[in-house]
Amino acid sequence: MSDFEPTEPETAREQQRRAVARTRWLWTSANIVLAVVAIWSFTTNLWEAFITLFLASALLQLVWMKRHISEL
Repeated sequence: MSDFEPTEPETAREQQRRAVARTRWLWTSANIVLAVVAIWSFTTNLWEAFITLFLASALLQLVWMKRHISEL
């Protein structure tokens, strides 16, 4: 038996917690990319669209995290 194999299977709650954490980190990574694109977009005529997209995504992430904070 290797050291990397769990001794007990994960419970449904642990699986849900891991899924929430994974989603949170993926969304945060996407928001970082959107922030960089939004900053770059100041050199184009589409900067308002990119800033709006970034702000909307960040706000949705905050709302989603507030709803799922008890599962972390």
